[in-house]
Amino acid sequence: TIFSIIFNSLSVRIHDPNDGNWHLIPNGIGGNNQQTSQNMPSNLNYWIEGEGENLFTIYGNSLLLKNPLKPGQFDINLRARLQRKGRIYVAEHKLRIIVIDDELPQLYPVFEKISHEFNIDPEGHFPVVFPPLNASLAGGGSENIRFNLFPARSNDPTDGIEIHPKTGQIRVRRSFLRHFPSGKGGEVFLVVRAVNQALNDKQQKYFSDASISIIIKQKLIPPLKFESTLYRYILSERQPSGSILENGPPIRILEPNLHSNIRIRLATSPQTVWALKHFGLMPNGSLMLKEEVDMEKMLDKSQGLIKMEVVAEDISEGKEARAKVEIQLIDNNEHIPVFTPLFPKFYLQPETLFAGHPIGKLSVKDEDFTDRQGDTLAFRAISGNASNLVHVQRDGQLIIKDQNAALPGAYTLLVEVQDFGGLSARTTATFILLNYGEKFTSIQPGMEKGILEEKDLEKFRS
Repeated sequence: TIFSIIFNSLSVRIHDPNDGNWHLIPNGIGGNNQQTSQNMPSNLNYWIEGEGENLFTIYGNSLLLKNPLKPGQFDINLRARLQRKGRIYVAEHKLRIIVIDDELPQLYPVFEKISHEFNIDPEGHFPVVFPPLNASLAGGGSENIRFNLFPARSNDPTDGIEIHPKTGQIRVRRSFLRHFPSGKGGEVFLVVRAVNQALNDKQQKYFSDASISIIIKQKLIPPLKFESTLYRYILSERQPSGSILENGPPIRILEPNLHSNIRIRLATSPQTVWALKHFGLMPNGSLMLKEEVDMEKMLDKSQGLIKMEVVAEDISEGKEARAKVEIQLIDNNEHIPVFTPLFPKFYLQPETLFAGHPIGKLSVKDEDFTDRQGDTLAFRAISGNASNLVHVQRDGQLIIKDQNAALPGAYTLLVEVQDFGGLSARTTATFILLNYGEKFTSIQPGMEKGILEEKDLEKFRS
């Protein structure tokens, strides 16, 4: 802790190791002595040690004179005790008070104000020039006063700070900010000394000091965020490796110039970790295809959508930001649909047939991801003598048109299926209309699993 003294009021600051700044304890300074004393925090106490105990007393945070002082020099040792968050902090400050006899030459410089606080905006104009620290001799005049400054603590930097020797005006150059990296801000305590050089006093014993606090404001760095919370891209299957996904925005953080030591990477869930070997992030924020993607290897429930995350990590601050990345794959339609079985057969019993009655469904296998979903294949009838008996719906469902349109026997229908990409296949479906009362069971010869041998089929054709 370190003291600031404003006239006869005392205040104390405490150093915060988290931000590196010195913070004024609340209620440490007040304009009205009585009000300030009443508002003093209970965990903060001041007292005097040494010869000053007989000369001064402390009420609250006010330094009061007990009795009139005689001309001379008095050294006072001030102490403060602060109890905070279970810890006790103690500070010490030495104060010299010089009482000048009215009948003697008044050779000591006197500051108008012995404590100053200046603020510096790192984003502002430099050099920063503060008002002069006016001082004059107790007997009058200021032409023989010279100013200099030095750090109040050994670790307070002064390079980049200048003081005019005659006016006491302080100038701060931009180079001073190098002591406060990463825009964290901070505070420097200095002592400005005014010396009376009129008597050619080599020891310079006629002087007065003023305390200076220079506060560097913390640079307002925006939070680490991406320009978007969701990045969407479209990629055609089998795109060659090295391709750049140009149908989406580059992946960037907001105001990158205000952040340092940022690393941006792609991340996935354990279920989609395979995607990391296929995609990479370029330095300019573009998404690159490192290895071509086979959409047919993806699960149907994925709907061809690859979900990832992009993570920005502030290495120095330990902060991170995340955004979603979605890549929709477009199927390349590489595979031709195949009927299963290649030549389907259906057995019909006239007792159960009526118009609109479903008798089965054509089955097709298509290895393309899109057509695996089952709702993209379109069926239609081309020709055949079963066209009056059976209707083929778009989804492959077979419906009886007219149960009276055919006699018992074998009928065929040329059917076609077309997938989402336009590839098609044809086959001949056979329909066996049984006689009334004839039962079709799996134990009849040649009818195992509903398939008739050629000799049995000829019986129905006759």
